[in-house]
Amino acid sequence: MADYIKREDAINAAIDGADEWGGDSSTFREECIENEINMIPAADVRENVRGEWTGKDKVCEQVIRRCSACRNDAAVGRYCMWCGAKMDEGETDG
Repeated sequence: MADYIKREDAINAAIDGADEWGGDSSTFREECIENEINMIPAADVRENVRGEWTGKDKVCEQVIRRCSACRNDAAVGRYCMWCGAKMDEGETDG
């Protein structure tokens, strides 16, 4: 699995490493490192939201519960239809 890091942290680590490796600090070298890292495309990631189904109601023969993450009512499933929270912290069946 890929690691996702902050650009600023990568730039600082590269500059620190270049300073240790190359001896004297060069502003030009630091700018080149920063430019190269800034040209790397950003990863399209989002934070995983997890929740659990709470409560229990039945509407038209369908089990309806409340998402603990967004507090909206939805049909029971592996994910909340409103916020996308993964429902692995509680009961998910009818």
